[in-house]
Amino acid sequence: MEFDADYSLLSDMELWECLKKNENSAWAFTLKKVFDQEKCCRTNNQKRHDWNVSLESLLGQLHEDMIVFGKINNYKGCGSLIGWMRTYVRGYLNRQKPDDSRTRSIDAPIKIGNGEEMGNFEESVSFDMSEHRGRNAYLDEDLHVLRNEEWEIAQVCFKNLWMGNSMQAYVMLLKTRFHMSSMEIMKRFGLSSTANVDQMFARAVKRMKEARSAYGKG
Repeated sequence: MEFDADYSLLSDMELWECLKKNENSAWAFTLKKVFDQEKCCRTNNQKRHDWNVSLESLLGQLHEDMIVFGKINNYKGCGSLIGWMRTYVRGYLNRQKPDDSRTRSIDAPIKIGNGEEMGNFEESVSFDMSEHRGRNAYLDEDLHVLRNEEWEIAQVCFKNLWMGNSMQAYVMLLKTRFHMSSMEIMKRFGLSSTANVDQMFARAVKRMKEARSAYGKG
């Protein structure tokens, strides 16, 4: 496929600006990158096969959400732009999971203080922990961090965090996946201070690192 420009030479923020303008070639380039990387993820390939969900349909939903609903503006320039978009694609996929395959414990909808549901556990951990290591997480299309073993370890570690201290898990989820500030989280949960939020987040990160180190993934 030919593109109007060599978008691979652009920084994430420069490509983001092109996408916000809804440049067709920029979107064709980006969706192809997401497609190529997702096709290399064995876990998601198996899910799509089992649940009869096409990757093309997920990419169509991604483009619609980004442009029609303006979610492209949520990118903050932290981590890979392609990796950030892949978190959306994985979220769409997990929401396709048949209801009869869910359990009523950890996979049940998560309710916060005001009764609002935040989705089930599997959806809530649908963010790539490697994305928060910085811009170089996807340097040279290094797909090793996205392989099945890495993803399963992240799920297990987060599940253990959830079982041990759900509030810490909530805070980590809201900060890392939904990019909420400490002030927003404090108000949402009625906590005493932003320092309290920051402390819970720091403890959650520490527990995740400790859990991952047991797998040699610290």
